[in-house]
Amino acid sequence: MALIALGVFAATLDALGVFWLVQAGVTGRAYGVRGLTADRATQPARFWLNVSVLVAFVGVSTSYLAWTAVSSGVLVSGFRARHPVATGRDLPELPIARGSSAGCEEPALRVCLVAVGAAPDIPVDRLARYASTLLASPVGILDPIVLTRHAEGLPVIEERRGQVGTGAVERLVRSTYPMLWGHRDVMLVILTGHDLWSESRPQQRYAFGAVTVWNGGGGFAIVSSARMDPAAYGRAGDPGVLERRMQVLLGKYFAILRYGATPNSDPTDPVYNAVQSPADLDRMRAFSPPR
Repeated sequence: MALIALGVFAATLDALGVFWLVQAGVTGRAYGVRGLTADRATQPARFWLNVSVLVAFVGVSTSYLAWTAVSSGVLVSGFRARHPVATGRDLPELPIARGSSAGCEEPALRVCLVAVGAAPDIPVDRLARYASTLLASPVGILDPIVLTRHAEGLPVIEERRGQVGTGAVERLVRSTYPMLWGHRDVMLVILTGHDLWSESRPQQRYAFGAVTVWNGGGGFAIVSSARMDPAAYGRAGDPGVLERRMQVLLGKYFAILRYGATPNSDPTDPVYNAVQSPADLDRMRAFSPPR
């Protein structure tokens, strides 16, 4: 709702600016700041100054209108999912609980990665090595989980949007690895190549991920690579850019889960709290744990 209100405000300013410019061209009088108008014939210097200010005003309001339109989903970004979600009866109906958590059985505090559905566009074992180096501790890899039609009585795939919900991913992993879910010594990092959306924020077109800290310790994070590769927007693929963006978001979630970092509004901070585009990830600094 806030983005829509801002968009309406920007559109109103833009319309006013265009109206005043047209009026200046037709009448020869340009509206200026503080209500000061100038006549083109008798005050040419002030007239053209006012016109320049109006042009700048329209440019700023138009740019802001375009930003709010893209952010709110009014405009299509050109994104094409590299890993579209399958629908229909070819998918298993429900997840099957696994009695083993092989790959995540260390008795102490541990970090475990698990792929859900399409694997992320950076290999999971490569991401595990990065996490292990970053945290200076072993990182386990669980057997991957396939998408199902339902989990805990609710759909996993939102067919209208062609996306997987972060809450649906949570239910799917919880149903598959119940012995790990909620464990105070376990940090689960769920990785996927599918495009995500947040059921709690349906007005947002997509989500890069989510993080939750459990009471008493441990928690989980979800990370999607779907919108991190320039190739998803019709540009040339760039594995280096993709990998850095994945590392930045993983680092943010490790900072929150393991080190108790508090997200903030600094767009360059490793735990920036309003990541809405690949450009936001590019501006953020990579997280470095305290040593």
